[in-house]
Amino acid sequence: KLDKFPIEDHRKLAKYCKEKRIEYLATPFDEKAVDFLETIDVSAYKIASCDCTNIPFIKIIASTQKTIILSTGASTIGEIEQAVNAIEGVGNSNIILLHCILTYPTDPKDANLKMISTLKLLFPKYVIGFSDHTLGTAVAIASVAFGAEVIEKHYTVDKTLQLSADHWLSVDPKELKELVEGAAK
Repeated sequence: KLDKFPIEDHRKLAKYCKEKRIEYLATPFDEKAVDFLETIDVSAYKIASCDCTNIPFIKIIASTQKTIILSTGASTIGEIEQAVNAIEGVGNSNIILLHCILTYPTDPKDANLKMISTLKLLFPKYVIGFSDHTLGTAVAIASVAFGAEVIEKHYTVDKTLQLSADHWLSVDPKELKELVEGAAK
């Protein structure tokens, strides 16, 4: 399943990204989606928090030997270890772990950025990042101080669009610029 984004649009977007030298990645939710995404040569796979404990599915994705960006929302340390072991078990060591809180939007006081430092201590071989669902850019920028090397943030060109439940909590072009500049400091 590729959610509500039509398959043909994935092809067009992947082609456009290749032309512009932008890496194209996606979050599959079933094996059929992985098979399709392999035909358009995605550069990496994001595994959603809801699949962090779906070890058979993780192994299928990891078997592509592409970078795995694993969102860890609602997972215990033990569950994250099992997921990492599953990825490593198929010979893939290209792993990025994202600390994530599953509340939309996340109140800044609940972001628990210290978990980024904990993940860095427990998984020193891997890149650690932050999947941010807070409003604005302050928490995402602050995550860098805790060691985040990757920041995932929802993006929109218009927060008033009604096509998705995520537009209103996403960063817009002005905020994305603010985020990039703030994280680089």
